[in-house]
Amino acid sequence: MVKTTTHLFMGVTLALMAPTVASAADLPLDPPVFEEVIVEEAPQQFDWTGFYIGAFIGYGWSGDDAVSTGNAPFLALAPTFVPNSLDVQSNGLLGGLNAGYNQRINQFVLGVEGDIALTDMSGSDEFTGASTNFGGLPTSAVTTRASRKYEYFGTLRGRLGFLPSERLMVFGTAGLAFSQVSTDSSVTSVLNPTLAWAGADDSFKFGWTAGAGAEYMATERLSIKLDGLYFDLENSRTTATPNAAAAAFGGGAINYENEIDNTGFVGRLGVNYHF
Repeated sequence: MVKTTTHLFMGVTLALMAPTVASAADLPLDPPVFEEVIVEEAPQQFDWTGFYIGAFIGYGWSGDDAVSTGNAPFLALAPTFVPNSLDVQSNGLLGGLNAGYNQRINQFVLGVEGDIALTDMSGSDEFTGASTNFGGLPTSAVTTRASRKYEYFGTLRGRLGFLPSERLMVFGTAGLAFSQVSTDSSVTSVLNPTLAWAGADDSFKFGWTAGAGAEYMATERLSIKLDGLYFDLENSRTTATPNAAAAAFGGGAINYENEIDNTGFVGRLGVNYHF
């Protein structure tokens, strides 16, 4: 009797639990939740420290006058017969090589750079005045000419740069500048061109330069640079003396002289390779 009662109780219990178990089995399972982990990469730090070499092209402007500084007999003819000055603005292309060294200190870059470029910066001007009895010559107008050309242009400068980002450097720069500058001057009789004064100067000029620029590190080794420099070199002085024909007519007492301030600006675009 006890066994029958026990079996009956277990049967009833299982019957009551069955719907509950079945209902739990029918419930949908929640999908697993995966949290996205974002790993932030540290910005790449470029090593600006070290030696580099490069090449560049650019354009130069040098807008100066050849100011007449001849002796008294010549200056007495100005400005009707000869000019007080001639505009020898000398513009042109340039291209060359550069090399330097950088030292990075936190967000600053200290460096030194030297460069040399061939240039096509040249210019000339002339003036033909009214007729006069110039230096004892037969009455005639005379044409006064002056020209200038920068054969090459170079600098040796310090640089101080700042890194607003790892790839970009903005900098200021200043130092020494030098060039080979050639000038020519002449005075020629219009009626008789064999009567003339001529002179030339071709000499090394030294001075200073200052400017600013920016450089962008395109890869770990290559950078692109844009800069501009103002320069101020020693003046050029040229004396035009009479040829034999002019001297025979008594023109030896007159010399045409001029002085040119060799100042200007160059803008350059270049590529550097960093070791």
